[in-house]
Formats: sequence, structure tokens, C-alpha cells
Amino acid sequence: MTQRELFHGRQVGHRTVWEPAQGVPVVGKIEFAPKTSDHIVEPDEMVGDSQAAAILAHLRGGGSLTPQDALRMFGCFRLGARIWDLQRQGWPIKAEMITTESGKRVARYSLEEKCAGQQK
Repeated sequence: MTQRELFHGRQVGHRTVWEPAQGVPVVGKIEFAPKTSDHIVEPDEMVGDSQAAAILAHLRGGGSLTPQDALRMFGCFRLGARIWDLQRQGWPIKAEMITTESGKRVARYSLEEKCAGQQK
């Protein structure tokens, strides 16, 4: 089956929302709060992503992460994608570009100071 057979798009405002076509089984689903929402999704409210919950817990503890840290600590190959998921859920995560010992430039992610260490 092609991607067009598996999904169909519908216009919602100025964007296209892609949904599984009728009859296509859905294995899992991650729901995102609107970016403009005041609600911040807590780790225990997350649907379907334990990596994002672990990353958020680390950041809330005052830590920061690079892609290499995320791979070593959480087995996460796509830290940028998990950060994007968390930002869509309302978490104010900032990125700082740093240079590693090998000379590569990578992003180091952390929570803005006003959120770091906050408990529910």
C-alpha cells in the first residue's frame, strides 16, 4: 500500500491534518496540545512516548541534554524530535548551540529557568 492509500488529509484552517484511511488499523496515537495552550502536559499524562517522559524528567531536574547524552542515557536516536513533541505540549525548552570536543556543533537542550525544578 502507498502512503496515499494509508492516510487521507483534510483541511483545518490553513493546515492539512493527516488521518489514517478508513479500515487502516491504528497501533498507537500521540495527541498534542495546541501550541497556544496554557496547559502543560505532565510526564504521567503523556500518551505513547516513554522516551519523552524520561527526557522531560531529566530536564525538569535541572539537567541539559545533547543528542549524544540522549543516546547514551535513554537510547534516544532522535532527540530533536522528542524535544519538538515536548515543545508542542507546552514545555518551554531552549536550545543552545555548542561545540563538542571533536569540533562538531550540536544543540544542548534545557528548560527555561522558570520551569526547571518545578514539581507538580
